[in-house]
Amino acid sequence: MDQDHELSLTQILLTTLSGMKATALSALQPEVTEYYPEQRPQLPWGARGQLYVDVLDCISCYKCAKACPSDCIRIDSVRAPAGTLSDTTDGHKRTFEVVRFDIDMGKCCYCGLCTGRSSWVAADSRNDLQAQAYVDRSATCPTDCINFYPRFENGSEDAADMLYHFASYSFDEAASRWHALQADKRRSTHPGMPESEYGKPEIPAVPAPAPVPAAYARSE
Repeated sequence: MDQDHELSLTQILLTTLSGMKATALSALQPEVTEYYPEQRPQLPWGARGQLYVDVLDCISCYKCAKACPSDCIRIDSVRAPAGTLSDTTDGHKRTFEVVRFDIDMGKCCYCGLCTGRSSWVAADSRNDLQAQAYVDRSATCPTDCINFYPRFENGSEDAADMLYHFASYSFDEAASRWHALQADKRRSTHPGMPESEYGKPEIPAVPAPAPVPAAYARSE
């Protein structure tokens, strides 16, 4: 019994000394604590934060909305007269003008299924054939107009604050553009909803976030 007691005291002493050693060694290491929000973390490439849309590169293919499992993307567009719209950055023709492009980040599950190639492969790997093949299989947006960028402080107690509006038209302007054309010259990701909504008061929407930081801007 006494031998077991002595062994127990020895184990206590050894574990105590081991803990004190670890504490002393950590005290000599450089500080790693980030004092948020005064200090902001540098998010790595591929971090899934706020979705950002460049509507001037949108061709209204609606692939992003069709791929979204949580139905958080709403797009309304109208056919524009020939020659009035500029081409996208990568040379795609635009025949439909986006009058409404809303994303409800409160519904978004950050799966990335809606995004373009910039969210799937880093810019410095674009010439890698394996990376390019991976992008071709994974990226949904053909013009790379919708992607994640490192803005993650978009939480709110009000669900209405999570609805982001990326089109350049106001709600009333979008309604006017929509009603000015015949049914065969306008389309929506949610057929039937524009007719029921555009006659009602404006739906609150948060302005689009600031432009994508240069470090995260897609490469041409």
